[in-house]
Amino acid sequence: MKRKLILSGMLAVLIIGIVIGVSIFKSRDRNIPVKIITATDIHYLSPSLTDYGSIFRETINSSDGKVIRYIDEIMSAFADEVISAAPDILILSGDLTFNGEKASHIDLADKLADIQKNGIQVLVIPGNHDINSKTAASLIGDKYEYTDSVTSDEFKELYWDFGMKQAESVDPYSLSYLYNVNSDLCVLMLDTNAYGENFVQDESYEWIEAQLKKAGKEHRKVITVSHQNLFAHNSLLSFGYQLYDAPELLELYNKYKVKLNLSGHIHMQHYMTDGVTEVATSSMAVSPNQYGIIDFSNDKFSYSTKSVDVSAWAERNSIDDSVLLDFSAYSEDFFKNKTRAGEALQKINLKDEEKKLMAEALADINANYFAGVPTDKEKYAKGIELWKKQKGDFSFNYINSMLEDSDTDYCSITVK
Repeated sequence: MKRKLILSGMLAVLIIGIVIGVSIFKSRDRNIPVKIITATDIHYLSPSLTDYGSIFRETINSSDGKVIRYIDEIMSAFADEVISAAPDILILSGDLTFNGEKASHIDLADKLADIQKNGIQVLVIPGNHDINSKTAASLIGDKYEYTDSVTSDEFKELYWDFGMKQAESVDPYSLSYLYNVNSDLCVLMLDTNAYGENFVQDESYEWIEAQLKKAGKEHRKVITVSHQNLFAHNSLLSFGYQLYDAPELLELYNKYKVKLNLSGHIHMQHYMTDGVTEVATSSMAVSPNQYGIIDFSNDKFSYSTKSVDVSAWAERNSIDDSVLLDFSAYSEDFFKNKTRAGEALQKINLKDEEKKLMAEALADINANYFAGVPTDKEKYAKGIELWKKQKGDFSFNYINSMLEDSDTDYCSITVK
């Protein structure tokens, strides 16, 4: 009888061991597909901070083409699309708010909570607009009144549930953290803003290297994420955009075979490769109001873009607003109107029709460039030729920098 009990016990232990072994094996399965959505530079402004009156229009109309008038609607439409697409992760790489307003952070965090309730892990880092902002303000009537921003500690508290809470490790010196997706993949969210702009603190490098080394030992691929750029994506737009310590960071990433870095900040859709491939996703607040979709499987990343379909969202919600119902056209026109070089052209002694050709060339080439799509140079040949006669003018130099890089579609790439 005892022998039977012993044998039964041994059999039970064996079965349990097999079950546990199978369970562990399954948890470490490789080549599990992962879907990620990434967006950046949302520049969300809480509707509670503006009545969209005269000071709001003056402020926005003198800015860089961000469609802040409809940023709440863009964000609502985007949230619906994310929930419908059901990715494993949503990554937001900084400049979450217009100018760091506390009320904007609170309202945005509520929207992110709705996304996460649908089983989608949200990961955020701050941008240079988000913390200790001296330009956080309400825009009501004709008054521009400064309002509360957030400190690093307040940012951490507000967004704790969106990455840091679930992190494998959090940097003790900043808001950087490492999130493990599965046995194949992890995401290093790098804060370059909490205690100074455009660089990684010296104290953080030891922590970063430890995370990369650990990921390598566990045979996990690493996606790194920063707000500012590793590379100078435009020859005229590097200072203030590229990380000051980019060479040191790039050396570290190449040492540990990091293949993909996601960034934003520059507002344009672009990518560059030097060992690491960096994809700079364009600002969601700027036409064509797009975000990135990443499919990871078999150790490769496939990246593509998609524009937020604000018009479809408005129709679904029975919103009778002519702008929202034809939003992509409105957003594109709004952006182009900011880059027609009106004041510069007024000083040039040319016929009106020639100035028009120059204005259209600059606006259209710039719109294509920021959207990450190629430009048909022949279509704008006359306008470009007229700009060439203005050598030394910034607008000509800027057009030239875009045309040097106008033949590639930067909206999709595969990284192995």
